[in-house]
Amino acid sequence: MTQAMKEFLGGLESKPEGILAAGFDTRIDLPKLLTGAAAGPITRGLKAAGFKVLIDGESFLVAGKHPSLVASEEGHAKEWAAQLMALAEAQLPVAV
Repeated sequence: MTQAMKEFLGGLESKPEGILAAGFDTRIDLPKLLTGAAAGPITRGLKAAGFKVLIDGESFLVAGKHPSLVASEEGHAKEWAAQLMALAEAQLPVAV
């Protein structure tokens, strides 16, 4: 987890109880042992801060001088986002 994310989570002035959240990271396509993966620590940090985390954190692979999502990751990202949206929609109040 970056220092900026640590500062963000540590600097919250109020408990975000009930606010929906999800954690993710981007990393280059090397073993996690070498690159690290911040999705887990970010997700744990969100939970500890009081957010309602809807889904396990996820890593997405990037490449290039100005990193962008690896083409093969597009489907992975869309699938994760669709799962996240379905879980979020299930949390919304039902209109009567």
